[in-house]
Amino acid sequence: MNKKSKAKQRRNNSFCNKQLWQVINLIFACVSGLFIFIFISLLPLEEEKVGGRKSGGYLRRRLTAMAENDGTICRFEVQGRISSMAYGDATNACLVSTIMNGTHIFNMDSSCGAPTRYVAQLESFPHQIIGGDPIVSSCFLSSDSSLAVGSSVGGIAVVSRSSRSVVRCYNFQDEAPVLSLKEVPHEPSLLLSASPVGVQAIDVERSVVRLSLAVPKPRVVGAVAITRNSFAVANYDGKVMLYDARCGIDPVTVLSLPDQITSIAVSPDTRALVAGTVGGRVFVMRCLVSKLREEAFGTGKTRSPVRCVAMHHGRIAAGDISAKITLLDSGDCPAPTMYWTAHSLLPHVVATSSWGVSSVLLRKDSLWGAFTSSESAASHVVMLPP
Repeated sequence: MNKKSKAKQRRNNSFCNKQLWQVINLIFACVSGLFIFIFISLLPLEEEKVGGRKSGGYLRRRLTAMAENDGTICRFEVQGRISSMAYGDATNACLVSTIMNGTHIFNMDSSCGAPTRYVAQLESFPHQIIGGDPIVSSCFLSSDSSLAVGSSVGGIAVVSRSSRSVVRCYNFQDEAPVLSLKEVPHEPSLLLSASPVGVQAIDVERSVVRLSLAVPKPRVVGAVAITRNSFAVANYDGKVMLYDARCGIDPVTVLSLPDQITSIAVSPDTRALVAGTVGGRVFVMRCLVSKLREEAFGTGKTRSPVRCVAMHHGRIAAGDISAKITLLDSGDCPAPTMYWTAHSLLPHVVATSSWGVSSVLLRKDSLWGAFTSSESAASHVVMLPP
């Protein structure tokens, strides 16, 4: 091979090597850009720190969630074990309380261009703001402008969302756990609280008891306000006691269920009562005018003790200790019963059998469920289609 051919070959090899390095650099730049895009997309769209210290401040985050392939509309991970949830219709917000890791409010907004795209603005109240005791119950108050939390040692704190501070405090009798907190309809300053030993209607503005209900052989699991003057108290022994505040503090009617009761809720539209039981059944009790007075439903062929219930527009949601959510229809032409489990909704998270459903919420356009585990430091909140 002559010198000209060798020189030409060296030039060709140099040109090919140069092109090869350009292609490699281009591929590296594309891959790097892709990783940066993924990293940025995982960050909150907005984050604002309000408050003096990092440990005691108040966080606002704007989160975006898309509909999942498994039918989940939104899914949120919350640090700590969730003890209760409540929904505020005035502000379209979901209140999520953990035992020892604070309380969070998800302000939901679906008006962001797509029906399957939701934006949630998150308000987080650190545990030291609402008190240092374990939180077991919570609810909204005064058109969602404040929230009330009940502790395991009988303390009730009312927290203002505007000032981010406790504005009222009350201690329950005998320092018993506050199992449930419910705002009385059309009484924005009246809070119905239940402990295993009794039920009280508390005036949160004055921090005084307005009414203390007489519960025979109390083993209370929860209480709800049916109307302004009508209350229902569920006892573990299967008794549901109805009260009329205009007639005194004693029950006016006692309903007996053939099972031990674990939870109770009231439908906000029909004011019907629904109770969950140890045997994995739910019972509907219509205390107002209705063609049907009482109905019973099972939660499937394989039943576990029901831990929480909710009812809205004739539909019933029940969550049990086996991490199953059941959606029942009590209408005249009922829709098929639907089931969700932690294994189907959280396949990459659930690795043990210790998961359970700690709370459920049922609205016209959504079903909320909270999954907790004794072996996990985080809980999961899912929003499902109705």
